[in-house]
Amino acid sequence: MLVDDDEMSLESLYSFLTSEGYGVDAFQNPGKALECISDHPYMIILADYNMPQMSGIQLIRSIRVKKPEIFTILYSGFFTDNLKQELYKETNIDKFITKPVRIKKLLPLINEIIKKTQEEK
Repeated sequence: MLVDDDEMSLESLYSFLTSEGYGVDAFQNPGKALECISDHPYMIILADYNMPQMSGIQLIRSIRVKKPEIFTILYSGFFTDNLKQELYKETNIDKFITKPVRIKKLLPLINEIIKKTQEEK
C-alpha cells in the first residue's frame, strides 16, 4: 500500500513499483487507505509523513491496531535522528526514508521485507 497526498509523488512511486512487478494500491487520502486495510493482505505500507487529512503517524498508529504485522515505512523530507527515535518509540515504525525517495534504496528494502515475510510463513 502506498499513501501520499502529493499526486506526483504517488504516481511516480506507483508507476515504478508496478513496473517492477509489485502489486500496489495507491491512495491520496489516508482515510480511504485505512478503510481498505482490513480487506486486503498488505505486506508493506509506504506512507508520507506530512499529509493534511491525516498524518502518516496517525495512519500507521491506526494500522498497527488492526494489523500489527504489516511492515511500515514512513518517508519525509525533514527527518532528524531525534525525530526518528521519538516516532519509533511512539509508533514502532519499521523504517524511515528521507525524500526524495531513492528507488535504488527502496527496491532492495522491499525485496528484503518480502523475503523475510515469506520465510516466516
